[in-house]
Amino acid sequence: MTADRNPPRVLRYIMVFIGLVLVAFLISVIAHVRTVRHYNERAGYAKQQVEKLKSRCPKNVSAEKWDRGVDWTSNAISQIYFSPSHGDLESLESLCQFLDQETEKDVGLKTLRSIWDEYEKARGRSQRLALRFRDIRLLTEEPVTDDDLVDLWSLDRCLYLDLNNTAVTDAGMRHLADSRLESLELWNTKVGDAGIKLNLNGHSNKDPQRNPVFFNEKSSRILEKKMRSLATRGLKGVRGLGVAELWIRSVG
Repeated sequence: MTADRNPPRVLRYIMVFIGLVLVAFLISVIAHVRTVRHYNERAGYAKQQVEKLKSRCPKNVSAEKWDRGVDWTSNAISQIYFSPSHGDLESLESLCQFLDQETEKDVGLKTLRSIWDEYEKARGRSQRLALRFRDIRLLTEEPVTDDDLVDLWSLDRCLYLDLNNTAVTDAGMRHLADSRLESLELWNTKVGDAGIKLNLNGHSNKDPQRNPVFFNEKSSRILEKKMRSLATRGLKGVRGLGVAELWIRSVG
């Protein structure tokens, strides 16, 4: 009597199942690789479209400011659309279509601002990066005054604002009280004790976890004297001339 050399039926089923799993795995890997490749190609295309704007500096913007604005907007794509896990292909495709249309029109700082608005339409981590990296001052016409702060682009959404070397005064700080700012720079401005106090009160009433950072010679000396009182407002830290970097939680 000859032995049955065929594997048992159960073993054959197991082998077939393992084969199917391997095939499905390979298909998913190939699909993922294709998705990543297409995603990176579209991100590269978007970056190239933005970089083309550098040679189209508007007459009302200095060449230095335009170059910095285009570079910042272009480099942001590498961060915001780093990979499909950071953003989504749908918003990236929408960005590419938007750039195709905008680059055919007359360009200016408004063009760069509108591109950043498109960045914000990305999902998940990409959207958060778009908010964090936007540089309002770089994409805003000069000079910046108290009146300009009323309708300052993206002020209601931005986290960082550079007002160094502007004509902003204490009066303008009231326009920032309801913002989402986490960091504010005020070197060489006319903002003093009254303006800083107004801005701190506005922030501390809404979210004690915020960490505004102020840079101003006069204000820094005032803040240094009042560190303990500031600690009760939930402010984490203050940096500036005369303060260097004093963390309130260590002195409060």
